[in-house]
Amino acid sequence: KDLTLRGNLSEEEMIEVKKNLALDYWEAGSYESAERYLNELKSNKLVFAWTIPYLLKIYEERKDWQRAIALYSESKLGSSKQGKIRMARYKVNHGNNVARDGDEKAGRIIFKEAIKLDKTCAEAYLALGDSYLREDRASDAIAAWTDLCKVVPEKAYIAFERLEKALYEKGQFSKIEELYSGILSENEDDN
Repeated sequence: KDLTLRGNLSEEEMIEVKKNLALDYWEAGSYESAERYLNELKSNKLVFAWTIPYLLKIYEERKDWQRAIALYSESKLGSSKQGKIRMARYKVNHGNNVARDGDEKAGRIIFKEAIKLDKTCAEAYLALGDSYLREDRASDAIAAWTDLCKVVPEKAYIAFERLEKALYEKGQFSKIEELYSGILSENEDDN
């Protein structure tokens, strides 16, 4: 740590010192201290990519989804297919937190952003429907869960119980049979 106070270190030497400090703090479980050095290193293009996995682990551990999303967005990972899938999951978690804090509309906006990033993010459709249902908007909830079933049929089962209950309460239970038949006919190879 004393080495960081020296004024005679080259940029490469200072980077190496800070990397080692970050790793030492990481190994010791002192994530706040590790984060401080990782953030200092993040501003340097030479080691930016190196810092990402460590910072993401810290943000995931803290459930700081906004910072995880921001970090992914500013890195090249955010534009890759896997990056978009991961960012969509972060957005679902963030949206759930926002909705849990009482802002259902803002939560739904975030869920829709997650769907735009990854249209196969079943958790986003499910959370979107749950949010609508909490505001007594059963028709919108049914539409979100139905979209899940159509877009991601291999994960449709996670919405079935919700759909059955909502359709039963609306007196439209026969529609669940239509939905099941539609899923089966569109996915005959999976039968």
